[in-house]
Amino acid sequence: MNGVRWVFIIFLLMISLVGCSPEETQQSTTAGGASTIPPDTDAGTENGSDIPSEEQTDYFYFSYDDSSSIASLNLALKMLDLGRIPSNQLGRAYEFLSAEDFNHFDERDVGPFKVSMAVINEPIPNPDGEEFAEIQSYHLGVNISGPELSNEERENAVITLLIDVSGSMSGHTNWETEAGITSLLDLTKFALVELSSQLKEGDVINVVEFETDARVLLEGWAYDPNNFNYRNEINGLSTRGSTNLDAGIQLAYEVALRQFNPEKSNTVIMLTDAYANTGVTDVSIISQSTEINELEGIYFSGIGIGLDFQEAFLNELTDAGKGSYFSLVSTSDARKIFSNNLPSLLSVAVEDVRFKLSYPSALDHAVTAAEEISQDKEDVQPTNFSYNNDQFFIESFTSNEQITDGAFNLEIEYLDANNEITTVNFESSLADLTEDWNVEIYKALLIRGLAMLISGAVTCEDVQPYQDLVEGIVDSEATLYSGYITTYCGLIAEQSDPQ
Repeated sequence: MNGVRWVFIIFLLMISLVGCSPEETQQSTTAGGASTIPPDTDAGTENGSDIPSEEQTDYFYFSYDDSSSIASLNLALKMLDLGRIPSNQLGRAYEFLSAEDFNHFDERDVGPFKVSMAVINEPIPNPDGEEFAEIQSYHLGVNISGPELSNEERENAVITLLIDVSGSMSGHTNWETEAGITSLLDLTKFALVELSSQLKEGDVINVVEFETDARVLLEGWAYDPNNFNYRNEINGLSTRGSTNLDAGIQLAYEVALRQFNPEKSNTVIMLTDAYANTGVTDVSIISQSTEINELEGIYFSGIGIGLDFQEAFLNELTDAGKGSYFSLVSTSDARKIFSNNLPSLLSVAVEDVRFKLSYPSALDHAVTAAEEISQDKEDVQPTNFSYNNDQFFIESFTSNEQITDGAFNLEIEYLDANNEITTVNFESSLADLTEDWNVEIYKALLIRGLAMLISGAVTCEDVQPYQDLVEGIVDSEATLYSGYITTYCGLIAEQSDPQ
């Protein structure tokens, strides 16, 4: 096992040090980039910690995006299953990590969250296999879960469905689905019927369709299991025209505003392949409606249909709408979205969340999986945390010697139930956090490695030692991701040498 782990450490440092030099100092970076953060002159308060704050001199603010924005991993893995090379744009490590499930380890209750935190420290071996202490790697793993909410417990909702019926939605599905479902619109109808099974008394549904023009099909329909107006409208959908997202979004928000109920959650959910070819979509329409009279307004969630929808564009829209983002490629996806994840589509668990990590100044920050990272708080946009979801943070550090002193402090700022900014902390000494083995952290490193491969941040040659890693990890999901790395590199090899 030890030999396998040494191979893995070489792999990790290859990833960690790509594009990074000791002289570089970056104030901000994006997912997969390397950063060395200059010291903080004011590390902040402790919130009840018994660890001196002066030991925490280096820090950064960061965001791993909304925990429900998981479409990129779903699309990438299904493309690999089909023998297709995923687009570089899909290699977003923060979304890959958010999409996967992780187990907690010695979690603590920290405000509305459950948080686990641990560190793996490994020396880098020399070519003869003997350890030396000049360089040490430290990999911090943090698992954070938000509040849980069942469909029965969720508050009633006003749901405005915005459905793409343009000509492109007649395209064939490119993933195995149930009999009778051949087009993207067929798959959409299946999903919307699945939604009806999760509705309950007090829910209100609006239905808007769009193509070249947009039309209201149903407005103010109060859920009634004996009233088939909703299903009739869904079953009657047919494709025609071009894709005018702008007209659809404007009309959907007009309807949602007319039916707005401050006592319920209010959400616009758009189902589309996102191939906009008519009109112009102004994301400010969405942004301006996420807050009404300084209260929660009308959020915007998106569901991309098929493997080839414009996911980057839909991701931008849902970011503006502070909602969730899923991909719908198969009927199993439909059941997952509207059964397991419906509360995350309809309601926000915790608003305006921003993270800050302080760490021992003797460590150099080598690589991040965050979407946004900066020492300037205002450079990192706060995000909303969805129900029934978690995020896994994986941040790597290096040092020229083994470090035992100091601590890591995760500071979480959020908007509480009284609409006031609140800050809570999880702080622990490096010695207490360090573990010899933590399969969740190793799994996270593999997931980050796959995302970096897809994004182009590293090459297959950089991760070749990974081939020996599989034998040393007894974890089905870790083995799964090792297989996907093998598949990806095989496809890249075939592309470069078709003979």
